[in-house]
Amino acid sequence: MKPLSPEQSDAIAEVVARWLANSIGTPLQSVRFADAKHAQCHANAAAYAASHGGQAENGFLIEHPDSSSLAIVRAHAVVREASGRLVDPTVDEERLRRLAFFEYASDVGVFDAIRRDHPEIWFSLPAPAGHSLLAPDSDSVAGDRQATSSSAATAQ
Repeated sequence: MKPLSPEQSDAIAEVVARWLANSIGTPLQSVRFADAKHAQCHANAAAYAASHGGQAENGFLIEHPDSSSLAIVRAHAVVREASGRLVDPTVDEERLRRLAFFEYASDVGVFDAIRRDHPEIWFSLPAPAGHSLLAPDSDSVAGDRQATSSSAATAQ
């Protein structure tokens, strides 16, 4: 696993700071999409937008299991409909209730690198103080800007 670059670490820290300030995130509505494929949110969002209208939007899902000292960040894509409503053709409504979505409209290259190289990033709470991100199989905190990520498939 390769460490996050300084730019990637900053992007994750910014999203985590937004989550710490507002754990609800941007409202999403799950939509049924017959062509949706498990854990393929970016392809699903693009296909949904092509067939139903709208624009695929990048962002991050944050999951914080109850009573855990860790939380998980995953790159994610949804669709912005013409009305402005954000819909998710990948994640079902029940699972969405346990997740917070935060739009990310900054550097697309940084987002794509996170999506490709770090499908799941675990971090210790409270964050982002010092960018204390953890590898999921590690007992120690990774150094500032030296976060690692799981290579496990995402549960999008």
